[in-house]
Amino acid sequence: MVNRALAGSVGNPGEFGWGGAAGATALADTEAELAFFYVQHTLNPREEYYQPRLRNVVYACLD
Repeated sequence: MVNRALAGSVGNPGEFGWGGAAGATALADTEAELAFFYVQHTLNPREEYYQPRLRNVVYACLD
């Protein structure tokens, strides 16, 4: 991640991840010492809707 506003995330700059097929997502944030993997197998999973929200929930749980 380079820009929090464009990413819609509260994560740290430098966070990186992958949004895979059918809703899988993985992310790593070395600054927060966090690795996250989520799998949801759904046709048309609307990743652009839930992935930023899911990341924000994970980060909110760290505080």
